[in-house]
Amino acid sequence: MWKSVCFLIVVCRLHAADPFAGFQSQGLVGVARIPAAAFDQRGPALDTLGGTFSGMTFDPATLRITDDPPRGPLLTGELFALPDRGFGDGMADFRPRRHALFFEFRPDAPAQDRVNLRLISTQLLRDAQGAHFTGSDADPAHPSYPLSFSAGRKIGDHTTPASLGAGRRSLDPEGLVLLRDGTFWIADEYGPLLHHFSRDGVLLETFTPPHAFLPRKGPSFGSRLNDFGASVLSAESGAPDSGRMDNRGFEGLAVTPDEKRLVAALQSPLVQDSGSAEQRAVAVCTRLVFFDLEAGSVTRGRVVQEYVYPLHRTTAPGQPQTVLNELLALNDRQFLAIERDGFGHGQDAAERDRIAPRFKRVMLVDIADATNLAGTGYDLEKDAPGQRSLPADGPPPEVVPAMTRSFIDLLDPAELGRFGLNARSHAESDENTLSEKWEGLALVPFRDPARPDDALLLVGNDNDFKARNVFHNGELIAAHSYALDTLLLVYRVTLPGWRSNLGR
Repeated sequence: MWKSVCFLIVVCRLHAADPFAGFQSQGLVGVARIPAAAFDQRGPALDTLGGTFSGMTFDPATLRITDDPPRGPLLTGELFALPDRGFGDGMADFRPRRHALFFEFRPDAPAQDRVNLRLISTQLLRDAQGAHFTGSDADPAHPSYPLSFSAGRKIGDHTTPASLGAGRRSLDPEGLVLLRDGTFWIADEYGPLLHHFSRDGVLLETFTPPHAFLPRKGPSFGSRLNDFGASVLSAESGAPDSGRMDNRGFEGLAVTPDEKRLVAALQSPLVQDSGSAEQRAVAVCTRLVFFDLEAGSVTRGRVVQEYVYPLHRTTAPGQPQTVLNELLALNDRQFLAIERDGFGHGQDAAERDRIAPRFKRVMLVDIADATNLAGTGYDLEKDAPGQRSLPADGPPPEVVPAMTRSFIDLLDPAELGRFGLNARSHAESDENTLSEKWEGLALVPFRDPARPDDALLLVGNDNDFKARNVFHNGELIAAHSYALDTLLLVYRVTLPGWRSNLGR
């Protein structure tokens, strides 16, 4: 009896140990910039290169570390990057694509010259029939899949222009992971869905989340249909009554190092977890969703794990809670995430342009002790028999959320100041002010024998295609009074036990 009691006590002590012991940021070590006026690799003066780091991932197979006398060590590799649905918030026929960039880091170079980026290629994404996807808004009339509006359709008081998608598949890409075989997965915010693409950018398969996540409209359970629209044209039919909120679907995507799980991050709480209209502004229970990716598994393509991610509240007026924007797996239970507010350079709405950002952080996440909601009433459409909703102000006592802890404060003035950057409001911004949207994370193995757990953590922004002149297919299609550059922040970090895919 005494031995059993002692064993239980030991287990409790081990379980209570700090899961983030030894995790450390050694600070901002480099910054790279892509001018807002840059073009992508489709051809000279065709398409503006924007929204570049809505999702990103580093390919460890391309990593090279060489000595380059007299300038010291040189680390290089390829970074894949993902713009979202393009300019116009779903009101243009932007063709979703994936970029490849050459990444170069010189640790011994002067601070301002350590990081360089060079665009290598631009790959347009296509469906299985070879048709390009479109970033234009999904049509509410197609409940089975996000398909764009046909040309010239009248929706309420609006008429769709002839160039708006023409019925092709709509895609709002927000998360990106690369597998060892060279294929890749993208998280689509319209669905929310997960899409698997070949090396050549052709759609291979799609994973669909549980009914609780699908945007459905209608007065009650049994009367609702899927409505994947998420822009001004879809607003004629109203916001979803169940499922993801408009423009708040799967925003981040990670793959565990063993490639057995795809993990999608929901940007904000589901409609049914947001309470009343008054509570929605402060609802905090969003979710991490684990899809089975294992070949031959009887549950492949289904959600097998699901956890509450508790968002933080801020004192900022107009947006008192944060959003979850990116996810990166360290192992099968620990992750890095971007959690942020909606302020900074580029947030030019009159009611927000004078509010300085207050919360933009890389978070540590651990789900070891969290309650698995997969297959429970929390996965059902609102008001379905047995359905359960999470309270707006936090999970109920029986639901343990993921553990989170702040790791890197992107707004740290001392860190930013060393590279001439600042974190002012949009109204007080200049070309060195951090933008509103930070949405990309990638890890680059540092391979320092003296510090084997060290890596470079890359954090990238989405500039929302806010160049002074925005081009598409060689035509000027938009203009702004300011230019918002794409930035890449590079931190050196220590992540105990991290050996992510070093053998690629």
